[in-house]
Amino acid sequence: SKCIPCKQIEENISAVRPDYEGKVAFIIVDVYDQSENDLTSQYGIRTIPATFFLGRDGGIVSQQVGVLTPEQLKQQVDSIL
Repeated sequence: SKCIPCKQIEENISAVRPDYEGKVAFIIVDVYDQSENDLTSQYGIRTIPATFFLGRDGGIVSQQVGVLTPEQLKQQVDSIL
């Protein structure tokens, strides 16, 4: 909520989410929320916004730092599916 680029990526995720309903889970982590420290530590999140694309096994397939456009998000998701 304190990061303007993070708000932008959240809006972009919301734009593509309907295209992947039932196929992909989109999870937004707030690094300022201490209850989510386990995830930020697990994935080594140090720069925000950071987007991680995970495979079916939960392993990181790719990651990007910065705001991704809806088209970039779709391209990354489609490459994993």
